[in-house]
Amino acid sequence: MANKPLTKEAWTNEMTIELGNIAQGNKVTNTPGTNNVFFLDHTAIKNIPTNRKLTYACIVVDYGPQKPDPNSVRITVDGNLIEYPHEVTTQTADLITNKILWKIIAVITSMQSMIVLI
Repeated sequence: MANKPLTKEAWTNEMTIELGNIAQGNKVTNTPGTNNVFFLDHTAIKNIPTNRKLTYACIVVDYGPQKPDPNSVRITVDGNLIEYPHEVTTQTADLITNKILWKIIAVITSMQSMIVLI
C-alpha cells in the first residue's frame, strides 16, 4: 500500500503514528509514546546479550470506513519466539467468587432493583 501513489501518504502517516505510539512518541503527528520499543543502532545490536532471543514484528493494516480514522496500522509481535525471564501469570477469581458473581447477575436480570446485604 505504501508503494501505490494513491494510498502512500495515508498509510505512511498511519505507520508513523503507530511507530510513535509504541516508541518514544512522534512530534510531527503529536503521538505520545509508550516506550515499549527502542530503536538500536548497529553497535547496540552487536551488544545484545547472547542469551536473549530476538523476534520479529508483524505489520497489520486494516480499513474500517465506519471509524473516524478509517486507516489503521498495528505492529504486533509473534509469540512463538518470545521468552520472558520472569513469572508470567494472569490472576483469576476462585470458584466461590465466580458463583457469587453469576448469582448476583441472575438476580439483577430478574429484578428491577436489588438490595445486597453484606
